[in-house]
Amino acid sequence: MFTKKPICNAPFANLYIDGNGNVTPCCFNRDDVFGNIYHHSIEEIWNSVNAIKLRKSLSKKEYPEGCTICKKAIESNNYYNSGIFTYSKLKYKKQQIQAIDFELSYLCNLSCIMCNLHSKDYSLSEEQENIILNKIKPLISQLKKVRFYGGEPLLIPIYRKIWKLIVESNPKCNILLQTNGMLLDEELISLTKKGNFTFNISLDSLNPDTASNIRRGSQLDLILINIKQIKKITRNDISLAVTPMILNWKEIPAIVNFANKNSLQLFFNDMVQPQKLSLWTLKSEELNEINIYLSKYKFYPYNFIRFFNLKKYIGFIHHIKHLELQALNRPNYEKEELFHHTQTIYNIINEKLPTISKIDKNILFSKIQTILFTKRVEEIEYFLMTNPAEVIENKIHEFLNKE
Repeated sequence: MFTKKPICNAPFANLYIDGNGNVTPCCFNRDDVFGNIYHHSIEEIWNSVNAIKLRKSLSKKEYPEGCTICKKAIESNNYYNSGIFTYSKLKYKKQQIQAIDFELSYLCNLSCIMCNLHSKDYSLSEEQENIILNKIKPLISQLKKVRFYGGEPLLIPIYRKIWKLIVESNPKCNILLQTNGMLLDEELISLTKKGNFTFNISLDSLNPDTASNIRRGSQLDLILINIKQIKKITRNDISLAVTPMILNWKEIPAIVNFANKNSLQLFFNDMVQPQKLSLWTLKSEELNEINIYLSKYKFYPYNFIRFFNLKKYIGFIHHIKHLELQALNRPNYEKEELFHHTQTIYNIINEKLPTISKIDKNILFSKIQTILFTKRVEEIEYFLMTNPAEVIENKIHEFLNKE
């Protein structure tokens, strides 16, 4: 029994199930796999070696490698946009499954610029659906919260089956849908009136052109209409999930104003890829410009939602300041230098691993440049010169398979 308050409550109370059936503690940590919903019982998953190990680490105030995202958020004083805050209301002392995050399919009606998972196909078989439904049924009565991600949750057939089970047997359980806001149908409206639904709607711009460039296939006017409609049918606050990037950072204050005026809560996502659009890739002077721009805007906490949004906004500014400090410590190679170092690294790899020529040179070049963005050429050369070919080959394939 763990009695000391851990860094994060998620592994003590929550499960996250992904599109392959792998189960991890939460949607922020997808590396520490507890088991697979198709091959293991809930008991085996919950009491797995990896689950116990993770709980021990967090109880000792240690961040495992899988918790890097939240560790960075805390280091940048961005607690309110972190997973640790997301799961803070769960009771770790019970050590009982109180919440489940579902990301079972990537079926989606959009093709967002920052997403490489979206699909036009639904891949779950009837057998897989039945396995999941049968395994979660005994848990439903004890659940306090369930979250549904995608893809687009409103398109995913098994989700509706789960919602109906929850509404029928545990209507107080909070059902959170992370949706793009484009779809709203009569069945959902009916379920929302019976159940305890919360909607977290993706909104990255109030400019129709920018919004459709980011979330390709979306219609801003329809999303805004649906937000108004959802406010009428749900008893809970609606949240906006905002993904700041190079295309929209100047619009962040306008989105905060919009959220405040319409009593919408905010959450700022941390965008990692594509690299060319991510804020973390900017130079320190560019990030400083963003910091100065955002800091000029003042928001006054007249009520709880405005206070909550102010906390999120300040946390996002802290995140930008942290990125600025990181940018100062990067190699920051100029274009010609970067090409020269990339060629040097490629030549060393080719010499030590002649079979590497089978890999597309452009792909390998791109990956090397990605590494050189954060690592100095001397570090990479040292690794290549002091490690055996097998270790180098494994590391290369690890990078090639990494998104």
